[in-house]
Amino acid sequence: MPIESETSTFTAPPYDGSYDILQIIEHHRQHSSNHPLFRYANANGAIQTITWGSASKSFDVATRYVLDNVSLDRSEIVSSYPVVGILANLDSITYYTLVIGIMKSGFTVFPISTRNSADAVAHLMAKTNCKALFVSDDDIIDRLVKASCSAFEASNDGVHVTTVVTPPFEYFYETAGEKSARSTRPILSRVITDPATTPCVIIHSSGTVSFPKPITLTYDMFFQHGNLVRLDGDLGKIISAHSMPMYHLMGFKVIIYSALLGVTLAVFRPSKPSLIPTPEAVLNAAVATASARIFCAPSFLESWVKQKSSVEALKTFKAIMFGGGPLQPSIGNELAGEGVTIVPMLGLTEVGTITSMFPKHTHSDGWDWFALHTHYDFKFVPEEGLKNVYRIIVKKNEFKTPVVNATVDGVPAYDTGDLFIRHPTNPQLWKVYGRAGDIKSKLFLPYFQEKTNPGPIEAGLKSSPYISDALMFGRARFRTGVLIVPSPEHVFDIINHEKTIEYTSLIWKSVQEVNQRSPQHSRIFEEMILIAHPDKPFQYTSKGSIRRQTTLAQYEQEIEELYTLSENEELNSIPTSNDVHSKVPEPDLFFPLIRTAVHTILGANVGDDDDLFRAGADSLCALSIRNAITTGLRNSKALSKHAIAALPSDLLYYLPTISKISIFLYGAAYIDRSINVGNSEGVIAPRMEGAKNGEVKINRPRVLSDEEWQVLMEVTETIVEIVPAEEDEVPLIILHGSPGTVGAFRSMLKSPGPIWAVQMSDDAPTDTAEELVAFYHRKIKAKRPNGPYRLGAYSGSCGLLLLLITTFEAAGDEITQFVMLDHFPTLFIARIDLDTVNLENPKWWTAVLRRSFEGILFLFQNTKGVMAAQSKVRIQEMREAIEGAQGSPGTMRIISRTTRLIKATLGFLLGERFAVEIEKGPNKGRKRFSPALFREFTAKIKTPLTMYLATDGIRAMIPTDKVEDFGAREYFPDAIFREVEGGHIDFLGNEMLLKSLHEDY
Repeated sequence: MPIESETSTFTAPPYDGSYDILQIIEHHRQHSSNHPLFRYANANGAIQTITWGSASKSFDVATRYVLDNVSLDRSEIVSSYPVVGILANLDSITYYTLVIGIMKSGFTVFPISTRNSADAVAHLMAKTNCKALFVSDDDIIDRLVKASCSAFEASNDGVHVTTVVTPPFEYFYETAGEKSARSTRPILSRVITDPATTPCVIIHSSGTVSFPKPITLTYDMFFQHGNLVRLDGDLGKIISAHSMPMYHLMGFKVIIYSALLGVTLAVFRPSKPSLIPTPEAVLNAAVATASARIFCAPSFLESWVKQKSSVEALKTFKAIMFGGGPLQPSIGNELAGEGVTIVPMLGLTEVGTITSMFPKHTHSDGWDWFALHTHYDFKFVPEEGLKNVYRIIVKKNEFKTPVVNATVDGVPAYDTGDLFIRHPTNPQLWKVYGRAGDIKSKLFLPYFQEKTNPGPIEAGLKSSPYISDALMFGRARFRTGVLIVPSPEHVFDIINHEKTIEYTSLIWKSVQEVNQRSPQHSRIFEEMILIAHPDKPFQYTSKGSIRRQTTLAQYEQEIEELYTLSENEELNSIPTSNDVHSKVPEPDLFFPLIRTAVHTILGANVGDDDDLFRAGADSLCALSIRNAITTGLRNSKALSKHAIAALPSDLLYYLPTISKISIFLYGAAYIDRSINVGNSEGVIAPRMEGAKNGEVKINRPRVLSDEEWQVLMEVTETIVEIVPAEEDEVPLIILHGSPGTVGAFRSMLKSPGPIWAVQMSDDAPTDTAEELVAFYHRKIKAKRPNGPYRLGAYSGSCGLLLLLITTFEAAGDEITQFVMLDHFPTLFIARIDLDTVNLENPKWWTAVLRRSFEGILFLFQNTKGVMAAQSKVRIQEMREAIEGAQGSPGTMRIISRTTRLIKATLGFLLGERFAVEIEKGPNKGRKRFSPALFREFTAKIKTPLTMYLATDGIRAMIPTDKVEDFGAREYFPDAIFREVEGGHIDFLGNEMLLKSLHEDY
């Protein structure tokens, strides 16, 4: 059928199966060389593409690199297709390129999950007779590879496996026209004489038994994965592959999707280390690359649904395809109700995706009903005793060759062992019911992109002399749990909390032993152990097997309560008494606590500066580490109960090392103490103002919690009420700093008077300062239609404030206060050679922006007091991002908005408004900034200016002749200057400043 991606640049290969994947790639070298294969947003947001023509040359470079570094006898390669593995943290483009290089070299490629234990990797290497391993050169993979190879060699008579470090993206993709010593002549791929039997790729299971199981797909089987999608519907021109790891079958299949269907793969930009696909980063990248569909795990949807802006963005996609686990019904209902098209994808490695990716039914049938793929040959076996419930078997036909474990109707087949229930009125629609017999469903349970088979885990637990029986639970949950029946001699009163703790300690060694043998996503955490009640015995079949669903139904309430406690740690028992120390803890307090939490869950070999996700953490581990941290914080009383309860659920995504988390918590503790000391409820003390008639007015207290501050930090509305105003109060309205956010104003929550902040919301126009100020003026007037107005600006927005003041005054509004906080507009141009300004030259802008960011980093570096710890983290992230690395979404947003603010301000100052023509010298005829014209402009402002200068703030980086007054007296000779103790950021919390802002005007 015609597909949307068939454009003038894409020439479709034969769809009859006569071409294997390697022949298809050669076809595109000749016939689709200008068609985009990859698409990504670079560090500054610009969209880049890599065409098939360019990629084909890089595939040749990769092939040559593989052949040069894997020393095997050519006859062995020709006769047996030896296995070459990949165990590496790589960006998607480099990974894809390496895969094709391995295939073209005549090897069977074996992507291995970096989340596996060393023993699991050694097992997989032995089972596949792996000859070589391509690795990345980061410390975490290095440790895993060394341990894996050591275990492999110890159990395989010292057989050595070659390890090869994968070169970076730049090695494969050279700049156009760049000459290289490496030859770029085309390399002919190995000819596949029998694609039906020749191994193409090995994909391992997720470790549903003691070790992952390798599953071999032939070249024909791999082709079918793409062809079945073609027969099913149209993926569109661009799909988001940002969140799909290529060691997983769903991620690996994008290779055949791109080659056979012509879809362009939207991925993260190549970087070292590769970028972590957080939910926010994936959605932002998918939007930026104009993807038609997003492929993701359910956890991403459960994150996106929390933000209205994210839900609005999801509506713009043709569909959000999720798989690897079930989605909580409440989340699916909410998204579907908002008009988001969500499509569940069900499949397994042995068969592939068995559901239609393009369902014809509507949400009126229910988003959680799915249609099976019409080109599969399914055998529906009625399940005895269950109405409308069937076990599904996939039979081989012309379109699908499954891995075979059964023969049905004389045809090779794969018995999934999974039960489905048919829709009561639409026989084409199905839902997952559960398992068949004693086989645990491997398709859908329980967690994201991984599946768990509880059989071996339960058996391992029952081998303990302290455990009589065990039953795992966790469908549609972020983690698995286990229901334990104590052995008869160890039965106790489970209401007794101390006895429960004692028994849990008794069985914990057995749990740890099982965890060591289980895949990471199937590990059992201590808080997820539930002890069975003697009054609710397990239900058994006549064969002695547990009736899983019946038994779990008995414990539905207890299980739900357990998840409530573990997933919402803040709901745990929190002391009601004042748990805030008056003394700020030392930074070192937090390192042991964070190390213990991380090492307990990930292992003791994780260093303080190791990225936790590259060390093997996934969303389950991140949640467990966060919960362990909050428990430790509560016990140590290092933070107030409100601060602990409101720690962001995605804390580890933004601070993915022990060091960064520890430094962040130290800073949070500092803020907590500075504002909450002596206040048992974690609120700012009621602020009292003397009224003119002598009455004392007590305004409502301002609750301070991290959760509330996170709400304020969300970029939605332009006007943010830092300290709300009572009906008769006039708030001081302060423009944001350079990052465009209200982040620096947190310490102003202590203000004795009302403060509103203006932030650069997503809908703010930033092409020119005039447009931005007009936008801010409209927003302020909409929220406060009538004056008088009190206006101020902090740091880099002071230039905007001049325009804003003149706009209000021109409209006849009364301005009663005009304040600048530690900045003056002409400081922007103090170190610029005004004779060589060229606003049209990108190189000029690059130099100016770099110098500006160096100054910003300097200010962060000199921050003291409550914001010092966070600043240290931010400095490092920003420095790396400015040099080209991909920072956290928050950091990249700061860089983007700071850049826009600087450009708008300099465009205002150095544009035509204040320009005069140079009359002499080498730059004669060019325009330059005129102080005289700027004075004429500022002289029209009627409201007197008050400037607050931080003692250790911006004056440390400005010319000595402007240190005293920032050069402001030249333009505002009657200005009032007040010096405030502190750095550029932390001085905002100075009590003298806050008091003066509301009294001295």
